[in-house]
Amino acid sequence: MKNFRLCAIALVFMLSVGLMANNLQIENVLVTDFDSANGTAFINADVVWENGWRQNGDGIEFSASNWDAAWIFAKFRIDNDEWRHCTLSLDGHIAPPGAIIENTTSDNPETGVIIRRDAQGAGNVIYSTCKIKWNCAADDVANGEIDVEVRMFAKEMVDIAEEQFYVGDSYSSSTLKEADGNLFGDGIPALIGTEPITIECSVPPQVGISDQLWQYGGIYIDGDDGIGSDETPTITNPNYPTGYKGFYIMKYELTEGDWVDFCNTLTESQALQLWHVNNTDRNSLSGNYPNFQTDRPDRAMGFLSPQDAMAYAEWAGLRPMTELEYEKACRGDQISIPGQFAWGNTTIGGAIALSISGLEDGTETIMNFQSCNYGHPRTAETVFLGGDGGHGPLRSGIFATNQSNREISGCTFYGVQDMSGNLSEGIVSFGSVEGRLFEGTHGSGELTSDGFASVPDWPGYDGTANRGYLGIGMRGGNWYNSASALSISDRSNAVLGNGNRDGRYGYRFVRSQ
Repeated sequence: MKNFRLCAIALVFMLSVGLMANNLQIENVLVTDFDSANGTAFINADVVWENGWRQNGDGIEFSASNWDAAWIFAKFRIDNDEWRHCTLSLDGHIAPPGAIIENTTSDNPETGVIIRRDAQGAGNVIYSTCKIKWNCAADDVANGEIDVEVRMFAKEMVDIAEEQFYVGDSYSSSTLKEADGNLFGDGIPALIGTEPITIECSVPPQVGISDQLWQYGGIYIDGDDGIGSDETPTITNPNYPTGYKGFYIMKYELTEGDWVDFCNTLTESQALQLWHVNNTDRNSLSGNYPNFQTDRPDRAMGFLSPQDAMAYAEWAGLRPMTELEYEKACRGDQISIPGQFAWGNTTIGGAIALSISGLEDGTETIMNFQSCNYGHPRTAETVFLGGDGGHGPLRSGIFATNQSNREISGCTFYGVQDMSGNLSEGIVSFGSVEGRLFEGTHGSGELTSDGFASVPDWPGYDGTANRGYLGIGMRGGNWYNSASALSISDRSNAVLGNGNRDGRYGYRFVRSQ
């Protein structure tokens, strides 16, 4: 008989706004129904979160057609050996009443499952005894008397509906636009849908914004059919995630708690590559292998290089998002407004010293009426008041309360948090050759022996692993930037070309549907 030891990992966020899900927890994890003949078992768990929703928006402030969900995946180890990714079955999951448990239809569907509502509604979600089928035989744990330890992980996700959307706003720095042959002027925002269109950048090709291809007439794109990788009006990369098709996106930026959980499941050689402590910009990581820790698990995780980020996405069975998906997740199907921020308008409070109420233990709030964390360069005059002080990222989702509207909470049309400010969002650049080779492949759940992702179409691939950074850029601005950099369409760093670990840079990841 096999002896299973269980552990559940989920992020906890205590406050909410409107359609915002939060406080995701996995409880009572138990492996049952081991079937030696078929090499399967069920990983049972109670999955709960507050303020969940499906198709409950008004279509103006929030989408009326999307929902929240949880991305669930698991790791196991035998006799205290190395942690490995659980291979989940492609069918046979058993959902409790009111829920759907499903694999996505994209590549690597066995790496995790989505749990969501099965009907329209809103309110607290309590899914008791979710039964996720595990293909033990594929992981070589189908036979023998062995000690198996299982850890389950969960990430809060937001559904981004399949629908047309606009990129560019005719105003922001280096914005994308519908091709008009005038690279020096502003133009019309480009509508990404089922009709082909050619997109330009509003400035001549230059480092940080776009490569030389843009000067030959822009990039050809068909929302549901892919993009062109050269100057001819043909589709050469049909798998490029244009943003038109539906996808799931992490509701919050990757946190310090995420990073600790990740690194604590690695081998020592992998951890030495990825674990790093920076006692600046409010980073609170500490500890040594194999007992890494953080005092602020809900704080957004800065100091992530592209190599670090790709490794986490691989391990979690997710993938990086494109800059087109970034704009869609912010703006939705709404018309583009010049200079607008992720909360849908151009209103933003002044760059003041934000006042933190309470200990920064996951329950802290901001006393100022402010939509985001920005405008705090590294000077003594701009430290936070209260809490831990200093300058750097805040708790993910901190501006959302049960009284705040979309503008005050700083969330997007679909209900995604902190897409303007806090940390810059790492994206696959549409403005570089390397970025346009991306095919949207998802992580396998396993890293190389030295701690890298190894997905050939992801940025930074060197033939064996994702050790580089070409094809990665940043969008959305951060705690250091001025307001203009927070605009949805600002592309000042869209082709950043920087492999450094910087306290201003963070990531969140997506999963195609």
